[in-house]
Amino acid sequence: MSSSPYLSQELKDYMKQNNIEETLSKIVNQLLRGKYSDPYAFMMNEFGKLAKNDITILSVVPYQTLNINSLPSIKLQYTVEYKQKEYKIETSFQFGQASETVVPLYDNINEVDSGKGVSNALEFIKSKINPILNKKSARDQKQIDEQLTQLYEANEKKGINAIQTVSYSLNQVIAQIEKIQPYEVIRQLSGFEGEFQHPKIMVNLLQGSKLVGVKCKIYKFLLIVDKYENGKQLLDIVSQITGNIKKTITSGKLGEAALKYHTDGTFIVTVDSINDNMKMIEEAINKTPYKDNVYVGLNLMADNLYLPDKKLYELENPKQLMDPTQLADFLLKLCTDKPIIKYIQDPIKNDDLEGWSKFMAKFQGKNIQIASSFLYSTINRIKEASIESDKDSNPQMSENEINSANAKKFDLHCAHYRPFEYPTLSNFLEIAKMSLNKKNSTAVIIQENLEEFTDTTIVDLAFGLKNCWLNLVSPFKLERLLKYNRIIEILELEKIKHDSS
Repeated sequence: MSSSPYLSQELKDYMKQNNIEETLSKIVNQLLRGKYSDPYAFMMNEFGKLAKNDITILSVVPYQTLNINSLPSIKLQYTVEYKQKEYKIETSFQFGQASETVVPLYDNINEVDSGKGVSNALEFIKSKINPILNKKSARDQKQIDEQLTQLYEANEKKGINAIQTVSYSLNQVIAQIEKIQPYEVIRQLSGFEGEFQHPKIMVNLLQGSKLVGVKCKIYKFLLIVDKYENGKQLLDIVSQITGNIKKTITSGKLGEAALKYHTDGTFIVTVDSINDNMKMIEEAINKTPYKDNVYVGLNLMADNLYLPDKKLYELENPKQLMDPTQLADFLLKLCTDKPIIKYIQDPIKNDDLEGWSKFMAKFQGKNIQIASSFLYSTINRIKEASIESDKDSNPQMSENEINSANAKKFDLHCAHYRPFEYPTLSNFLEIAKMSLNKKNSTAVIIQENLEEFTDTTIVDLAFGLKNCWLNLVSPFKLERLLKYNRIIEILELEKIKHDSS
């Protein structure tokens, strides 16, 4: 065919470049050998296998919808080309504000009580983001996210709702086209290979601290579900233990009036001392058959405990102020007296690396996990706290200075993140992978947003990363229960996959 005198040199080169003659010959020979009843269906299938597997984005159309709180939100409809066919894909990611430091693009930014329209964000996607996506492969997450981050920076870090809605929807596009699950796409993006892992589940049990006007200084008492056979058992563990705590709180003279909630749905403590709150939690756990499945954690949020004028911490007794070493001794004794406590978060204020180093030295080899929500929040902070220096990276430092600096380095056991504080999925995965892939790996704990929505992306993130924990609240509201339901669904899907293999 390519030797035909009627073909131009351009067409001959095109045929040679794409192996058209050899491919046609191979498929026709297979057809004749097999004598298939529907030859055209056979050839279409064979040609389909050869089509490029890129999922090419042709356009994205944003539109306004209402979230569970009846406030305007953004949904996306993608038009993509895959194996020479066009598909319309609607994605379900729903933005929720992770913290007060990220700025969404709303129409009535200063009119909180009147509701917040998103027409400005829709226009931002149409005019600014659509050109970035045009003709890109949905698989080019990192390249797309780099451009989205540049756009975010150029827009004075406004419009996080538009940026994240696009970034976090790309894995859903791929999942729908390839008929797989979003967490499987995230595993590919994160480079997570190996056996499927259940994330540990951390549940906020009790809320203390001066932030909610109580005397108990512990910011949060946490339940960590270490072992669960399936999603239904997980839900039963959490429901029974949190239900028992609720019964204890409401069993006093005040009844239901004693039950108060923090903004994230956590029960506010009703007793003042750490020991009394721990007694309530232990009794709640001991009433269930799940004592061996769980342990307890304490989040101190030490910046709230630190007294700058005295440079000391106040935890229980105003007359017994403590430096980092004394605070470590106090908590070590508490963990010895209450061996169910196996996790401590943010025990030292964020900017005191020397204090952290002393604290970590006290807990070395104690089988108690120490975590921070700040120290590993950026690549530079991870390097500053944990990555040892050398002469190549710090030529200005003497050998003695390098050795002295390295002696103060330490490795956290866990790093706590709100993924949606980062502009894009790639930004978060870069940080998470650095924590996970250090010489001494640090577990990644991810927490949902300040605003509660029905979106379950955070669950897929947890199942898409290795050595990951998921921090949730009690499943007493629909938007929380949906996250537990997504855990149940993923575990069932993985069981079916395992049983059929």
